Amino acid sequence: MNVSTKSAPPLEELTTEQFRQQLAGLIDPREEIDLGDREDTRLAAIDFVACLPQIFGESLNRLTLWNRIGTAIETAYAKTVADDVEFFISEVCRQIQAGSAAARSEALARSLTTVSAWEIEKREAWLNHLATRLPTVLVYARMEWEKIKSEQSERARKRKGETAQ
Repeated sequence: MNVSTKSAPPLEELTTEQFRQQLAGLIDPREEIDLGDREDTRLAAIDFVACLPQIFGESLNRLTLWNRIGTAIETAYAKTVADDVEFFISEVCRQIQAGSAAARSEALARSLTTVSAWEIEKREAWLNHLATRLPTVLVYARMEWEKIKSEQSERARKRKGETAQ
């Protein structure tokens, strides 16, 4: 009996930090995303989360807004298969009881069309960014939402001033 003794090529050497991150599922070495794409996914994640307070269900307690949004994202991510961003966004909207407000939201429509148009790897990177960096995404999104609210209040004051004249 002639048995071949070919050995497999040596495994790639990893640093302790790389090994820990791969073990925790935080990085996938197959997904090499460039810095421009990484920034696009980061900003798109913030924009998406920043539009959610506007469509947050009216029957829900606004004091739980950011906790509920965070939980909705975690739950939707756990249910999402691969790069199915449409399912993910729909599930987040369901969790925050957005209802018909989701259909009226231009910001949500922009997020959906932007992310849906991306290649598979970039959609997966967007979902992974939301899942692995959720606390920081929530912080940035809240800051963005405060700007949006301020701008809306300013426009309302101007309209009110115009009608009073």
